[in-house]
Amino acid sequence: MDKKTAAILLASLLERIERDHAIGATSSHERQALRLAVQALGGKDAPAPLPPAPPPIAVDSPIEPPRIDLVLSSIQREEKTTPDVLMCLDFGTAMSKAFASVFPGQHLDLALGVAAGKEGYALPSSVFIADDGNAYFGFEAIEMSQGFESSGRERLDSIKGWISLQQEGSLDGEGNILSKAMNPSGVKLTQGDLLRIYLAYFTDVAEHALKPHVAEPRYVKRRYARPCWPDSKAQWGNDLMRRMLAEAQVLADTVSGRWAGGINVAELKAAVEKIKNSINDRTI
Repeated sequence: MDKKTAAILLASLLERIERDHAIGATSSHERQALRLAVQALGGKDAPAPLPPAPPPIAVDSPIEPPRIDLVLSSIQREEKTTPDVLMCLDFGTAMSKAFASVFPGQHLDLALGVAAGKEGYALPSSVFIADDGNAYFGFEAIEMSQGFESSGRERLDSIKGWISLQQEGSLDGEGNILSKAMNPSGVKLTQGDLLRIYLAYFTDVAEHALKPHVAEPRYVKRRYARPCWPDSKAQWGNDLMRRMLAEAQVLADTVSGRWAGGINVAELKAAVEKIKNSINDRTI
């Protein structure tokens, strides 16, 4: 074999290495040696090295949920609840209301609308998840949803009906996931999630409405009006409500005072999941 033929063959080999990786991985020193050999044998200049291959496209890693520091004082506190105050909360299908009695004879119709930054005593039982990924509550939910009726979007208005009409099981199953029309955020939310979130909002607003009348309104004794379940489902409903209200109290404490202007759905979902994992039957 003469030098010219050898140079042609080596140049061809070098081209296949750099273009097709025909003989597997080769080091930069090995490729440089082949170029020098081609030149020494009198061949034409070896092909210029190909630009390095782009790094492999990374597969999107799962989005880390927001970091949430829960306020667990409602399940960790050792102080006794004052017996002199009783707050009653009525979670209504359309509107929610709250009342309080303060010993010895004061009876209060709590101005939830005022506490929410508007006016009046009733609070709309509404949540609207906007395209910006924020959830808006009460009066803001109604305002933010205006003009969306023709677009197929839905405001969550009859939240109480989810638990009133349920017969058994949880509200967190695959069959209870909110539709995109209700929740365009991309964060998976269930009816149970929204119940906890709305009850947290209602609880926090009621506590702020009671504050002008009571020095420590946060953990006063309270009663909730529950749906009128038939006897066959009363135990199931009472147990579910008891757990959800305990979880809603933790969420209310965690995001207290931040409801106006909306709260990011991903943050609320992360908080709800963490709360569910933090509360067990012994704390309710």
